[in-house]
This record gives sequence, structure tokens and C-alpha cells, in this order.
Amino acid sequence: MRHRFARCAPFVALALLALLAPAGAGAEPWAPGPGTTWQWQIVGRIGELRDVDAYDVDLTDAVPRATEVPVPGIGRARWPQGINAGIVDRLHAAGAVAICYLDSGAWESYEPDAKLFPGSVIGRTTGWSGERWLDLRPSARRRFAAIIWARFELAARATEDVLWDWDLATGAITWNEAASTTLGVQRKIPSICRW
Repeated sequence: MRHRFARCAPFVALALLALLAPAGAGAEPWAPGPGTTWQWQIVGRIGELRDVDAYDVDLTDAVPRATEVPVPGIGRARWPQGINAGIVDRLHAAGAVAICYLDSGAWESYEPDAKLFPGSVIGRTTGWSGERWLDLRPSARRRFAAIIWARFELAARATEDVLWDWDLATGAITWNEAASTTLGVQRKIPSICRW
């Protein structure tokens, strides 16, 4: 059983976020302003939708159908259909933005790709059951970065939406192909200052 309620984890060096804008949102990226309403629900089944601008939902719970995800140079992970399969489409139909939560700084024993992480990058407990910090130093990060990127590919396949990565260590921003096409941005921007 997963227990991930209101926690804040430091995203040192490798911060990954999937921002999923509603269908037909146009070429402008979503930019929440003061007063934006949102619901953070990263555990449990989502029933009736609240009247909010955005939802933050767990990627694993939002997987629309069982799928196998290749992790280049490492292996494959089989992701089951999530308990909230179809939630991104429901949110988009309601005009809400879906923000897809995934952990990039901790190993989680209950995730389908857990067995792919090398033991040498798994550190001490985060304080949450079944979770341990990942070694985010550059020399260690390259041994598991493909696993995190495979999670992004899973989110992209599930939603066909925009994904981006901001590497806090270097300031570089990398977008997926949908972001390049939808927003007209370069696949890689060397610094957040240029964005």
C-alpha cells in the first residue's frame, strides 16, 4: 500500500515534471497565476471531479492501459492499468490541466520499474514506507536516468501531451517532441535564462 500524502521532496539536480495541458489549449503554455485553483490527489481513486483549474495526479495511477515500457540499455518495465485510467481525458474534457506526478529523486519499491534501478544508486530511507533516496550525483545519475526518461515516455504515450525536464544542476531544459511541435520550442534549451 502506498502512503504518499502531503510531502515535499527536494528535487536537487534532477527535477522532472510532466505538464499536461487540456486538449485544444493552443500554442501557449499553461501559466498558472494568482488565484489558480487546484487539487492535489496522488493517492486513491478519483471520483467526482472538483471544479478546479488543475489536478496533480500520480502517473502510475493514471496509466490508461497496461503497457510495457522499454528502458534503453537497462531492460523493460510492465506498467499495469492505473486505478485512475482515463483521468487525463476526463480532466481535459472538463477543461482542467492535468499535472502528472512522478518521483525522480527517490526509489520506490512498489513501482513497476523498481527492479531496474542498480542497488548502488539507492540510498537511505526517505521516511516513507518502501522509499529510498536516489544518489543524484552526476556519476550515479547516469546509471538510472534512462529509467526516469522511460517514465516520461510512458506519460507522453498515455497523454500525447507536453513533457519537459529542468535540470536544476545545469539549468538546461529539455522538451519532448510534442512540446517542440505544440509550443514551437527547441528540443533543448541550454539555460532557464534563455526560456
